[in-house]
Amino acid sequence: MDISLRVVSQIPLECLWTDNGLLDIKRERYLDQHEIRALFKSGPVQLIIANLGNKLNWLPIKDSYKIYKTDLHDHIINNPDSIHLESLPGNFGYLASLWTGTSNAPIILLEMFH
Repeated sequence: MDISLRVVSQIPLECLWTDNGLLDIKRERYLDQHEIRALFKSGPVQLIIANLGNKLNWLPIKDSYKIYKTDLHDHIINNPDSIHLESLPGNFGYLASLWTGTSNAPIILLEMFH
């Protein structure tokens, strides 16, 4: 299969990829809104949105904080063990996790639940 055509087929994801191939990074831990805010305060952050049936959406690093504040912040699921979509605007949310490996900027994966 051509990796550039790969779509999200399951959540949670076990790996991340770009059009060039699989990345050598791993999920470190789940994050809440406070931890995400702390990462943004320390410097640039790479955000990736995963939605079933779609390609991974790598948001531009230069726009990531603005997009997070305007579109994503209110939809963050703060407890991965207790997901209550009805308590979130629009009844959808993102489970955020930090991925580490060879990247310079922290990578936050936002897996969409709806």
